[in-house]
Amino acid sequence: MGPREKWSYFRGHAFEGMAENFTVVAERGPFALWMGGEVKNPAVLTGRLQFDRQLEVASIILRARPVGDLFHGYEVRLDPRQGKISLARVADKVETLGTADLPGKRGDWFKVSIDLDDDRIRVWLADRELLLLDTVDPTPLPAGGQLGIRCWGGEFRLDRLSLRNGDGESFLIEGDPVTATPEDRALAAFCNLVYNLNEFVYVD
Repeated sequence: MGPREKWSYFRGHAFEGMAENFTVVAERGPFALWMGGEVKNPAVLTGRLQFDRQLEVASIILRARPVGDLFHGYEVRLDPRQGKISLARVADKVETLGTADLPGKRGDWFKVSIDLDDDRIRVWLADRELLLLDTVDPTPLPAGGQLGIRCWGGEFRLDRLSLRNGDGESFLIEGDPVTATPEDRALAAFCNLVYNLNEFVYVD
């Protein structure tokens, strides 16, 4: 369960299928947007990331504008199962703008820096020592919009996440885990149990 203060949650387009046979579309699943400030132009996002061992996919969302239960914006997608990182433009359709190998392994902390400057987006690791993606969008989305995250299958941990806009405006994006009540923790544990039911129960 995520923080409440300054965060808004959206259900996404998480399921597809027919009748009772639904599958999760993790790349279009639920997401959260931080409403404490906008991602302007230019902008730099920095922070540390860690993947749970069960995590299937995680994303950092940039310049996002909600459209119903979905959003239009950019998405830095991290796939620890395949060891890949990619940048996608998400609008009426999703277009991958660049893909690269993601070094390291699950459980590691990754230091990441994302630069947005007009139509150019760069993704760095290890205190800007390793450039993973350097992409120019031929049809860039407008500046502004929100920062967000998405994950599926396991926990996606973020630490020291900060946003610095070119006009000097800066933000420290924090959660509020200390406010989690026993009821919140019980609900999170129950949700995790339900998610993993298929691992030890078959229902016909």
